[in-house]
Amino acid sequence: MLRHQVAVDEALRSQPECHARAHGALGSMETQASVDLHFRELVDCESKPGMHRMYYWVKTEEAHEQEFLDVKEVVEKFGVPEHVLLGHIQSELDEEEAVKSLPTALILVILYALMNLAHDTQGIVRSVEEAFTYDIMSNGNFAFSGNMGFKGNVDVNSYADFWSWMNKGMSNLYFLDNRWVSESSTLDLGKYTEDEKQYYLNFNKKVAPLKLMQESVAHKDCANTDMSVKFQLQCNKEKQLDLTLDPTAFDIAQIMFSEVRNKTVFLRDTDFKSKLMSLETDKWLDPRTYRVMVSMLTYNGNMDLLMMTNVHFMFGRSGHIWKDITNRTFKLNQYDSWEVYLWDILFYMHITFILYVELKEVAGELRRRKGGFVEFLKKYMGFWNAVDWITILVAYVMLIVWLFRYGKVSMLGDDMVALPGKLSACSSAPNVELCQDDLYFTFYSDAEEAGRWIKDSNLLGAFYPVIIMLRLFKAFQAQPRLALVAMTLYNSAGDLAHFCIVFLAAFFSFVFTGIALFGQEVSDFAQFDRGVMTLFRMLMGDFDYDAMQGNDRIVAAAFVSLFQIAMFLIMLNMLVAIVMDNYAVTKANLMHGETLWEEIFQISLRGWENWKGVRVSFHKVKKDLFKTRGRDCDKHVTVITKEAFMQAVPGLTDSQAGNTMESAVTEWGEMHKYEVSMSELMSSASVAAACARATRTAMKQNRLVGSKTPMGQSPRGQSPLASPGKAAIILSVDQPNAAVITKALADNEGLSLEDIFKAAELRLEMERYELKDPAQAAALGRILQSLQLLSKDVVLGSVPAEACPQPVLVSTGPPASMAARTGVQV
Repeated sequence: MLRHQVAVDEALRSQPECHARAHGALGSMETQASVDLHFRELVDCESKPGMHRMYYWVKTEEAHEQEFLDVKEVVEKFGVPEHVLLGHIQSELDEEEAVKSLPTALILVILYALMNLAHDTQGIVRSVEEAFTYDIMSNGNFAFSGNMGFKGNVDVNSYADFWSWMNKGMSNLYFLDNRWVSESSTLDLGKYTEDEKQYYLNFNKKVAPLKLMQESVAHKDCANTDMSVKFQLQCNKEKQLDLTLDPTAFDIAQIMFSEVRNKTVFLRDTDFKSKLMSLETDKWLDPRTYRVMVSMLTYNGNMDLLMMTNVHFMFGRSGHIWKDITNRTFKLNQYDSWEVYLWDILFYMHITFILYVELKEVAGELRRRKGGFVEFLKKYMGFWNAVDWITILVAYVMLIVWLFRYGKVSMLGDDMVALPGKLSACSSAPNVELCQDDLYFTFYSDAEEAGRWIKDSNLLGAFYPVIIMLRLFKAFQAQPRLALVAMTLYNSAGDLAHFCIVFLAAFFSFVFTGIALFGQEVSDFAQFDRGVMTLFRMLMGDFDYDAMQGNDRIVAAAFVSLFQIAMFLIMLNMLVAIVMDNYAVTKANLMHGETLWEEIFQISLRGWENWKGVRVSFHKVKKDLFKTRGRDCDKHVTVITKEAFMQAVPGLTDSQAGNTMESAVTEWGEMHKYEVSMSELMSSASVAAACARATRTAMKQNRLVGSKTPMGQSPRGQSPLASPGKAAIILSVDQPNAAVITKALADNEGLSLEDIFKAAELRLEMERYELKDPAQAAALGRILQSLQLLSKDVVLGSVPAEACPQPVLVSTGPPASMAARTGVQV
């Protein structure tokens, strides 16, 4: 078996420090990307002539280091380094895995959507909750003048207002007596029947009496002891629910209500008036009262919904009473059709399949990695594998939460069915009302706990689509056309990180300025978190300018104008520019890749050929290479020939081996080609001009070998620049084209190489036409001289070396000789 050592190893033996650094780095590499990077660094250590700039394992003649090489010729004559071949095979496997995982990810999205739609009760729940909330806010009135009440629950601002609302507002809604008639009507429709009194808003059966409860706070020492002693003040401990500013409905519903059991009262049709009067007389509300909740439990048979409606009154230590209405709604029969069972089962079967695939991958990695669990984690636990495991774990956490939720709601349904019998059993108890109150208390508490489980389950379900989205990005990332968005963000990460430092510094400066200017007058600026959200909304164009200018119009106008100019017109547009610039570059780099449909076709074709046995699968190729060439061959710089490749993989045909190696070389070339900048081009042009002057002098003195044709002349049908033995530089060109080119060069430093090559074509067509303007001729001449170097039309070996100064390169690219640097493949 023929084994070739790469040319770079031979070259680097003359530079031990470079050799040690490069190969030392290679020994610690774990990923193909880092291996490729350090191979590139290894090559750049040596700029010695005779080594090809792109295919570093290929030896060339001097001055031909950047010469175009046919891929097939490289494979046949020089072979391919093992790390290049294995890197290509691994990338093909990754792309194949990504394409195959795309249906899995899409099926996950579809099944999750169908499962949620099957359980969807949001519409009917919203319908009932909105009916209750609207009725309480609009019809629960007090402060009557005649038949019209002018205040509602939102107008409760004192203890007296609360009792007025309970007696006149809530009681008239919940406890029905005389039938209501139209305004100014003298009709007497009589009283509601006992059966009709058991319904709220006609269709909602009352399950339990109206519940009135409160949460109290204990006394504590005041912050200013001297003042509290002087004025005999009492202060209260703070509760978990912050009432400094208006709390959100979510906080009100989810933060535990620490009910004072001996102050809980159940109000029935027969005694609600007397109990309310007694509570007001006994000062049921006092300075220690922190929260009051009025609750009712109803069941809507048409929609199978059990609902607990809570009207909240929260007594802040500032003296303000905050008001809100929340609801806990439960669909008792959670599996009312076979579709609900079906989508739940299919979704978790799919999750279990994903778990099986991940466990299989883990087992394979553990068998391959003999270095222990730590080495396995380094190799396996990447970002995308973490996404897979999060997808699985969160799905099973959702299942556990759902089972608890299902159990709580089912228990509520069972308790509701058993409640009438338990209430009847209380008739034999010594204290019938106390026995019944205990049953109602337990039922309300169970409903409150079930409501919290439902809220937590909904939050977890709302978070899961974000995880699914990340899994979709994983499926996209190995397919160039689908990876465009993710790769754009990845490539923008560095610029965005630096931009965010500047942006956040300016943004938070505006936040603190807004808090200082408007915090006391506008609630949206009263706290830091509110200020941040308000300015973010302002950045999106959504803010309350009228509230801000209520303090000071000039200050508000100045603040808003400065913020919009600095953050929106400048900063936000810079953010868009950063992303779009990287999008354009990423798109240009990725668009050479195959389309999704092409990859699907190729993968299907390979699968068919694998099944027929006419080709060897990449998995077997990789396995056999590791077996015959060593487990670390993906980090080897050793060259493998086509014959050795076929020998290492039994059953591999000559055609498949050649195609695989050619694809590997092509992929390596695409990944490691250099681009030349305008600064490099002009620097090389200056050197080329010096060489050209030396060339003319040498030609006049007959010092150039092979330069037998007079200056500016050439054999018939052949350009004077096409013959490798001639180094003549013709400075003649069509004047209008020269004017355009030189002006473009002066105005735009980013003149593309494509534009310059087009200009060169025009120049060659009009080569005998002389420019009258010497400056234009000189400028265009320098460009053309650079082009001649780039296209290998000038042989530097024919020019006296002492006449050609070394160029001063301003590029940040790797060091190289002038011929290699100016002859970069682009």
